Amino acid sequence: ASEEPVIEAQLRRLVGNTARGLSLPALAEPHLVRAASLWREADPDDPRVIEVGLSIVLVWQALERDDDAARLCAELELTSARTLSRDDPLWWRVQHNKAFLWRHAGRLRDAEALYREVAAANERLLGPDAGETVATLHNLGSLLLGLDEPEAARDVLEDALLRARRAGHADASTWQIADNLAEAWRELGELERAAASHRDAMQGFEQLLGPDHELTLGCAYRLLKVLHRQGEHGDMAVLATDLLARCERAFGPEHRRTMDVLQAVAVAKLRSGDADGAVAALRRAYEVLLRHLGPRHPSVFTAGQNLMSARLEASDPAGALAVGEQLVAALGDDVATANLAPSTVVGTWLALARALVAAERRDEASRAVDRGLAAGREGLPDGHPFVAGLEELRGELSRR
Repeated sequence: ASEEPVIEAQLRRLVGNTARGLSLPALAEPHLVRAASLWREADPDDPRVIEVGLSIVLVWQALERDDDAARLCAELELTSARTLSRDDPLWWRVQHNKAFLWRHAGRLRDAEALYREVAAANERLLGPDAGETVATLHNLGSLLLGLDEPEAARDVLEDALLRARRAGHADASTWQIADNLAEAWRELGELERAAASHRDAMQGFEQLLGPDHELTLGCAYRLLKVLHRQGEHGDMAVLATDLLARCERAFGPEHRRTMDVLQAVAVAKLRSGDADGAVAALRRAYEVLLRHLGPRHPSVFTAGQNLMSARLEASDPAGALAVGEQLVAALGDDVATANLAPSTVVGTWLALARALVAAERRDEASRAVDRGLAAGREGLPDGHPFVAGLEELRGELSRR
């Protein structure tokens, strides 16, 4: 009889992790929580309490219970500090989850530093081709994309993909790396290569996991970005409309991933001449993300900038300015912007400057241009589209 709680905990962990792997976090949660409770009652220092706790952190993050996920991760870190050595791979799994949460909270530079530390530790303790080593490199490469470092991201992701294939890792994890590597190729202008890789990965995900799995949907969303860059707005509109319905079904109508796709639908509307429809969709995305993520999250800045552009195309400079002033207020000081990608900061000043020009507020527009160019010189390469846009505005203002 004494073995029954342990057997139940093992079975519930298996069921919970299987449901989590199938993108069913609400189904996974009660099983994982029960498993953690059973092991904690038997022995609060049992490493399995930490192991199943890490799964719960990911489930709560998927359910957008970010505060609960962060709280539990902090508790697991305290437990691991008390019960594990720094040479225990489980300690570094906790740190990996911490970096994951930092990334999703917008603390990008902090997450980058921690991912690098975890990757080095995993390579030392587990080996260069171990699954956890490769997974950390994958997450690091994906993060570098968000920090406007596509060449560094490409190098890290190509290394991760080589290791995964050499070690014969599971198809799904290898496709994930290839899918993110395609994002780096997109940012480096290799659009045909990126599109082909996204399509291959999406087909693989659909066959293995189904059309509504989160990996399939994420891959399809990244393909939308390539179609946008290629100017294939008709194909983009068809895919985005279909994908929006699938995301609403899989994640819910206000999930951040659903909001990402809603913005792609809005871009397609904008390109087809429906500025009012684009504004309505982007306003919803911005308001939902602002409510769920707070004003300083990178996704909120992106949604706000997109909304400003749409409002300008809809001849509503006052509406664009209202959003721009919110975004600039959220930028804060230099310390506060340290975890934002340079393109996020420069793009905010560019969007505000364009709105000020449209509102005939030239002096304020000139100051916004100067602020944006100063930030661009520090963080973006010469010829970046945002820097070029600011330079163009400065020339336009000087000629008037």
